[in-house]
Amino acid sequence: MLSTDKAAPGLITLFDSNSSHARADQLIAINGKQMVFDIRNIHLALPTESCGQMFLIVALWNSSDDVEKTLMSTTAWPFQVTCETNADLALYVELEPFPPAHGIFVHNMTIVIGIPMSQQLMGLKFFLQNVNSSSFLRRTSVSVPKVMAYLTQKAHSLLAKSLVRYDTLEYHLGDEILHGDQLIDLLLDQSSPEIKQGQKIQLNTSQLQLFTTSICGEAWMVFRLDLEDVNVENNFAVIPVIIDCSVLSESLNTNMETCGVVPNEFSMGRSALMLTSMQFGSAMSLNAFLYKTEEKTYLPLRGNENFVPEILDAFRMIQLERNRLSKLNQCPFHPELRLNFNTTLFGHLYHLILLLNESWIPSNQTEEQRAQQEKILLISQALGGLLFASTSYNSVPAYFMDSVLNGLFSYWPFFPFDLSSIQSASPPAQDINPSLQSWHERFAKVVTHFMRTTVYADYEGKPNPDTGLQNFLNQLLWSPDALQSATLSKNSVDKLRQFLLLVLQKNLPRTFDDLPSAISNALTSFSEEVRSLIPVEEAQVWIGINTVYHAVQQSIKLLSLTHDEWKSDVAPNQGDISDKLAVLGSMISAVNTSVVVTRLTLLIRKIQESVSLNKQWILMEGMSDTALDAELYCRTLALNRIRFRENPEAGNLFNELDRITFWKRDSGVIYRGDISGITGRLYWNRIAVCHCNSFSKYQTREAMP
Repeated sequence: MLSTDKAAPGLITLFDSNSSHARADQLIAINGKQMVFDIRNIHLALPTESCGQMFLIVALWNSSDDVEKTLMSTTAWPFQVTCETNADLALYVELEPFPPAHGIFVHNMTIVIGIPMSQQLMGLKFFLQNVNSSSFLRRTSVSVPKVMAYLTQKAHSLLAKSLVRYDTLEYHLGDEILHGDQLIDLLLDQSSPEIKQGQKIQLNTSQLQLFTTSICGEAWMVFRLDLEDVNVENNFAVIPVIIDCSVLSESLNTNMETCGVVPNEFSMGRSALMLTSMQFGSAMSLNAFLYKTEEKTYLPLRGNENFVPEILDAFRMIQLERNRLSKLNQCPFHPELRLNFNTTLFGHLYHLILLLNESWIPSNQTEEQRAQQEKILLISQALGGLLFASTSYNSVPAYFMDSVLNGLFSYWPFFPFDLSSIQSASPPAQDINPSLQSWHERFAKVVTHFMRTTVYADYEGKPNPDTGLQNFLNQLLWSPDALQSATLSKNSVDKLRQFLLLVLQKNLPRTFDDLPSAISNALTSFSEEVRSLIPVEEAQVWIGINTVYHAVQQSIKLLSLTHDEWKSDVAPNQGDISDKLAVLGSMISAVNTSVVVTRLTLLIRKIQESVSLNKQWILMEGMSDTALDAELYCRTLALNRIRFRENPEAGNLFNELDRITFWKRDSGVIYRGDISGITGRLYWNRIAVCHCNSFSKYQTREAMP
């Protein structure tokens, strides 16, 4: 390299030249704006006493009598100098008066937590000895052989019963590393010393420390030389030890009752490494598992699985990018992640309601027809306002909708078409045959019951203390002004209250009651296509709407021709039937447009997807009482940046949040978070507890306002 006045330790000057003393035809040629150095004929001799990873550096300096020397440019080429292939180092343990030995040390020792190990291992020495016939060359800093010292939870009896070999002593997850640096003392140039034939060097055990651990009781203290030499079986030493944790403070005991989670973020969080502490009598050890979200299974790990370092490296990579973004103030302080409302099931239903209200305009109606239409529009407007308001976290509408959805998913076969879900909680009506009651009466009974108590259990099988559903309905009836918020206007609250009164007074629209068989059959046929496993297409929706509309028109035509055809129906009179068919026909005619059909198709497909993929479990088991915190938001942003750098065509993660599983640890509990495609909000589900104290804290959900 071109020499400097002050070369750093480890730099060896192979060649230097001062351009002020060089002839133009010798080393330097000026070619326009370029300065060409020709050193092809210069002899560069590498030192023979070192091997390993090296770098050839060319540096250009500018200096003059008036100006201090400055570095103008540098170029480096990495290369590897092959070390000797017949090396053989042996790791020895020496404790007077016992002779040096490698392998298993026959005497156990007691190590006390919190006392420096250099004070506990007085007289205990570790050596590396060259047992080969030739010298062990110096290694550069990158290639210095590593000596790892760690504790592993093992019973001492296994030392005698099993053959301990080099390949059985690999470091596993849960083992306690005793040092954070190299045990071989390096020379000034950061290379390891040369070890001549028969010579030995002492390892620096002052670096060993054990101030906290997850391992107590019997254990092995392993020293392992990571070097593939001629004989690896003399590259380790095992000392049986007793780890005395009795002096651990109360705070340290608390810290050991923790667990951690490392998600596989490049796979959208579909798996995660989970580290949990487990107590076995007086001994404690750290255990690792791989949790898979799709199977909801735990796979015990040994730590030598190929995917473990990959997940850990990816986690660190994202953490570095997260730190960089944080320093640039690109991570928001109070983020709130949710799906775009327009892409959720609620969003599709909301926009469908808007289209219905815009396109269904009254014309040439009787007073009864107008009253029925106004009730239907009132209900749709009340539902639309509630859907939009329920997108906010920690809001009463959100709690209410979650409670309603839980009830619907849990009791859909009965609710609101059967009394079996409420008969056990309310006195039976002896004088009423449930089969003869209208759905209006049954629906009113169910809503009344939910205003008094809650019948379904939460996801842990305990009585659900969530009073959100009960409080919302009662507030809506008695103090509606208290429900107004930034997302729920006074107009929306008023319409919701009117809807509730219609339910309790059994005065809902009867447009869909006791329909003629032709219309019922058409609706049944269409609903069967919706329940199909095959995603519905717009053409099928067009056909379904037109089929129902045709059945309505045919029924109106038949009704106008003869009255005798309806004797078998339960409709009270011909006038009521005419009004219902007229309202139903005008509503279908209003929605039979390309815009509405497209929106309805998206809604139906969203329902099919949620049911087919069992996505309703997110709502039934999860809690949406908190949004994603700033730390996880920033990590998602970092992952998004890394993906885009690796592949500019990678999709934006913030447009597909429902594909990601998020992870966090809070108060001794590990949670997985999934964003529901139904509501667009994030729901946290408990996956593991770090210790039994955490379990008691999270047995039931806190009462919601």
